[in-house]
Amino acid sequence: MKGGTPTGQWFTSGGPTGWVDARPASAPVPLSSPHADDPQWITLVPEHRAVYFQFNGVQNGEQETLAQAAQRRGTMLERDDVDRLGIDLRNNSGGDNTLLARYDAWIADPAHAYLTDPESQLNDYACSLLGAKRLREAIAVFDVNARRHPKSANAFDSLGEGCAAAGDTMKAVESYRRSVELNPGAANGKAALERRMRREPRGHGAHA
Repeated sequence: MKGGTPTGQWFTSGGPTGWVDARPASAPVPLSSPHADDPQWITLVPEHRAVYFQFNGVQNGEQETLAQAAQRRGTMLERDDVDRLGIDLRNNSGGDNTLLARYDAWIADPAHAYLTDPESQLNDYACSLLGAKRLREAIAVFDVNARRHPKSANAFDSLGEGCAAAGDTMKAVESYRRSVELNPGAANGKAALERRMRREPRGHGAHA
């Protein structure tokens, strides 16, 4: 329902502006609500002899890393009074898709309003990660750049290069093919696609 001021203990900051929760304040708060913004949260549910694991994102939290959370979860599951594990993935978009939201927020910041070429800067950053052999991180940034610049042949060429370096031939071919579709005259994209189709190894190089 709509109203003037959000009230009630079930209402969260992620709700639409101007909406209120009509459920009684005495109603129990769902386990999924208080920690929806945390990457992961774990708690015992004694009445069900269970461990509740809310897995919202594949990233370290401010108070606990992924490894620490996994260790704590394992310790809980070894308890004699625990028979079940419940995993809540409702807020998990998969992978590190939160990078998209962070990138969009960064671009929307007025402080970056006069940034001339965010695509190029993001691509350069990803290339530096690739050069440092931080393949997974590089691919994540290349992917964000390609998603936010779907008409850029260079963004897809770079994504193909990252995937090729990681040994993901299928994704590399897909990305190179898209790059060539966007810019049929790109010799680098055509050559890279031919190499991937033949599964020939190559090193990474500079981009236009």
